[in-house]
Amino acid sequence: VMVGSVRGLDALTAQVTQEERTFVAGFWPGPLTVVCKPQPSLRWDLGGRGDAVALRMPLHPLALEVLQAMGPMAVLTANRPGEPPPVDCDQAVEQLGEAVSVYLDGGGCMPGPPSTIVDLTEPAPRLLREGALTAAELAAVLPSLVAPDDARVTPT
Repeated sequence: VMVGSVRGLDALTAQVTQEERTFVAGFWPGPLTVVCKPQPSLRWDLGGRGDAVALRMPLHPLALEVLQAMGPMAVLTANRPGEPPPVDCDQAVEQLGEAVSVYLDGGGCMPGPPSTIVDLTEPAPRLLREGALTAAELAAVLPSLVAPDDARVTPT
């Protein structure tokens, strides 16, 4: 789910600690996706078992403007499996065609690494995927972060 502000974290999730809120605020907007327990009132069919919701606040100004005006949006990746992510609207249309009903052209973007994903559903936050943000960068703000091999991450 894409959100337009850090307040979306409290609106859509349950049991997020103050340390985790501070952590998220330190990297949003930006390439951080957090997996959290959903608010009991969240009734969106997001797939899966319904016991978690992944949230991200994009850095793109047009995306933020739309999200701030419309509210949170459930979204999917903008590329087909095995295909590179499109970097402009023309590439998105070429790849996804009529599978998407509305395209909003906000200009091109630079290709880069995927978002970093951190699971906040357990007592110890766990790094699920290192992407644009490194484990050391995250651990500098969230010292309790656990790496995939169950070792604590050393902050830089």
